[in-house]
Amino acid sequence: MELIHTQHNKSDIYKLGEGIISGTNEDITKENANLNGESYSGKMNRFGSEFSKLYARNIVLPERLVKAIDEGYVYVHDLDHYAVGTHNCIFIPFDKLLANGFEVSDKGSVRSPNSIMTAMAQAAIIFQCQQNSQYGGCGASKFDWDLAPYVTKSFKKHFRKGQKYFNEFYTEVEDDQLYLDNTELSKVFPKSYTYAIEETKIETYQASESLIHNLNTMASRAGGQVPFTSVTFGLCTSTEGRLISDSLLTASINGLGHSETAIFPQLIFQCKKGINQNDGEPNYDLFMKALECSSKRLFPNFCNVDADFNLQYYDPNKPDTAIATMGK
Repeated sequence: MELIHTQHNKSDIYKLGEGIISGTNEDITKENANLNGESYSGKMNRFGSEFSKLYARNIVLPERLVKAIDEGYVYVHDLDHYAVGTHNCIFIPFDKLLANGFEVSDKGSVRSPNSIMTAMAQAAIIFQCQQNSQYGGCGASKFDWDLAPYVTKSFKKHFRKGQKYFNEFYTEVEDDQLYLDNTELSKVFPKSYTYAIEETKIETYQASESLIHNLNTMASRAGGQVPFTSVTFGLCTSTEGRLISDSLLTASINGLGHSETAIFPQLIFQCKKGINQNDGEPNYDLFMKALECSSKRLFPNFCNVDADFNLQYYDPNKPDTAIATMGK
């Protein structure tokens, strides 16, 4: 620590600490809009952050780079994380984690969900856990595709329950025949099918609403912050995927408990000709709803899959190849 003392004497370090504790150094306490620098956890975070910056500048970085920083030629984003070193923003493979289950550090494991409500709850857990394994944002690159299978699972559950309620056991129906677009079910099991459709829509909306509320209220990130999360969607044209997209937009339009605008997850809508850009295309209604949502709630942002520098990598048979962003 001798190097630190050569440039920052003890008095300077004491003043730095006092400014954090008293809250008078607003350049530090209000540096991060996602962190309450006046809270207990926020102050503890600021102590670690400011010392980490000193350590990076005086121990890790070469003197010529520090000089360039001081003279304004170089800016090091998230300098307080430089010394420890890990990745910044990342997309999470929700499809794999939800399908196979996952482990939460050494505290236990989580099974694959059997409903959209549980899947959304697990998505919030994944976001929150991953956030503490890195710095920067966590994103979902194709949330509508990744969560669609769990809409189907909920539909199956509600259909079986409907059969019991309405005593509709006219013939056997296998699980692989239970999906929203199988309109033959409405002919043989009209009450059960209608019940399952309505309950699945309600559950998917409530699941989306709970995800948004969780990610805006669970201060699970260091310093009492909520995770910096983003969700990209808009290209899945299946009934299940469309329901995910529609529910996310509806929940965002409705806002939080007192109708506040939800900051997280930052929604990003993927725009693609043939899918959602012109009247008559399968997801055009979702694009129009996304515009309404953005006009009222700031989000979603929009990314252009058709731009030359994005389209060259896009394969319609591989959702992972569509451009996705981390939000702004």
